[in-house]
Amino acid sequence: MNTKPLKLLLQRKKNGNKNDGRHIALVLEGGGMRGVATGGMVSAFEDEGLRDFFDSVHGSSSGAGAAAYFTCKQSHIGTSIYYEDLIGNEFISFSRLFYNRPIMDIDYLVDDVMVNKKKLHFDKEDKNKPQLNLILTDIKKKKAIIVNNFSSTKHLLEIMKMSMSVPFITRGVYNYNNILVTDGGMVAHIPLQSAIDSGATDIVFLGTRKRDELNYSVKTIYQYLQATFLSLRYGREFYDIALRQNVFVYDSLQKILNGGEGGVRITHIPLSDETPKVKRLTKDKRLLRKAAGVNKNLIHGILKNLSKENFDTLK
Repeated sequence: MNTKPLKLLLQRKKNGNKNDGRHIALVLEGGGMRGVATGGMVSAFEDEGLRDFFDSVHGSSSGAGAAAYFTCKQSHIGTSIYYEDLIGNEFISFSRLFYNRPIMDIDYLVDDVMVNKKKLHFDKEDKNKPQLNLILTDIKKKKAIIVNNFSSTKHLLEIMKMSMSVPFITRGVYNYNNILVTDGGMVAHIPLQSAIDSGATDIVFLGTRKRDELNYSVKTIYQYLQATFLSLRYGREFYDIALRQNVFVYDSLQKILNGGEGGVRITHIPLSDETPKVKRLTKDKRLLRKAAGVNKNLIHGILKNLSKENFDTLK
């Protein structure tokens, strides 16, 4: 593991400022309910008082929710949503398929949970808040749209809903400034390029898969079937987007596993080996809570060990 970005983060905390000429970005992978593990990770960073020392945070799909709550210093609340508010039929229900409705109800998650039950306080004045970047997929151009200018919490939640709108599983398509968009994870399941484009010199990447799950097949039979289905349901553009989705993930993972590229240093923290099997649509409260807990402990352990080292100069 390239630990330099983490060490730089700890050095910033020790110095009490970010005046080192570097840009540290936090990148969160998507993955539906698997995002609960990432929620546990960012909760640990928040516990350690490190949120203020990131320059930017980047998330797409389920990673968008974790990114937003972390940016607002509400990681524990955001993580609890998975195992307190999303385990009932209000959010995930396969019976909706009989009525030609999406399996996941993103409107319930955003308009009910994030507005009322676990309210997100993005409007709160906070001079140390890192820049939040959420990713959408431009369907026609088949590329990412990065949104980082939010006029209000309401505006942020509207963008978040679009970023998390997985085709077929959720509503799938939205209109953003007269551009048809869909789930950011279609072209940026790992929003690494968003961080690089923001000027990041150091990246901390939190994944939603274990180390032995990183071998990624670029093209599979399932990928072709998915692409065909989505193109029939939403239009021809979705065929190419769905077929290239794994390519984008593979390319990002190669850069991450190499510890960086082009002078950008990357710390990659995969899931703890103790993480239970959580899938995109898992509703088991016990599994979700455990996944959050073991990965929260993972981060605390890594930071504790690093804090014992001497690293006065890291540039």
